Amino acid sequence: MPEGDNDLGAEFDDLIRDRFLLGSPDEVAEQMLALHRTTGINHLIMSVQWPGMPQSLALDELRMLADEVFPRVGKG
Repeated sequence: MPEGDNDLGAEFDDLIRDRFLLGSPDEVAEQMLALHRTTGINHLIMSVQWPGMPQSLALDELRMLADEVFPRVGKG
């Protein structure tokens, strides 16, 4: 974690703020749109598979992003 931003004793909601996109497809789409509105970004580099996570779950997440999240963001 960046210097000065390494307090792992912080509350979970504070710790994940501005680091992860979590939630339902609608919530994740809104988080992506909020990032675009506040920073102007138009690209994200995302990791959808974590150590120990089954490959099938990562593929399910990619499908959900493609089928449900990205179309919402495109309309946003």
